[in-house]
Amino acid sequence: MKKIAENAATHEDFKKLLDEQKELMRATEEIKADVSRNSWVEQQRWQLKERYYSIVLNNLGRFVGGARNIERRISAYGMNDEQAKHLGEPLKKMADAATAIGEITGVAGVFLTKESMQALAKLTDKFSKITDTSAFTAEAWKECETDALEIFKAVRLEAARELGISNSQGQAQDDMMQ
Repeated sequence: MKKIAENAATHEDFKKLLDEQKELMRATEEIKADVSRNSWVEQQRWQLKERYYSIVLNNLGRFVGGARNIERRISAYGMNDEQAKHLGEPLKKMADAATAIGEITGVAGVFLTKESMQALAKLTDKFSKITDTSAFTAEAWKECETDALEIFKAVRLEAARELGISNSQGQAQDDMMQ
């Protein structure tokens, strides 16, 4: 009788242990699923940030290039009616880049940092001021190029920080742009 009671107790203990292990496995699988789901969401968020920062930085690069082109043309040839005709193309490229940045920041503002958004607002302000003035001087465009390059660097630095990317390549790119 004592042996039967011990076997029954052992069987109950085993069943209880088995139930606990099943519950532990279920909880573990639930945690794995949550971690996987969260990782997927984070990956999607990272990809969106990377996409928006790439678009913004490409357009900032076009903007800097346009300002540099205008400044060099005015420095080399001066500013007259004939030269003004040749500034239409780089001005259009800059305007297109500024427009693209303006359009994307509405959506990308959810993903870009506050610092990036403030820098882009400065760029828009700078572009509207320089194109509204009749004083198309090489100095004004050099200042525009310098400001745009600083904005580019600030946004790129924010992008690298946000995306967890080393900025050493960015420094090499800065050296090439100057």
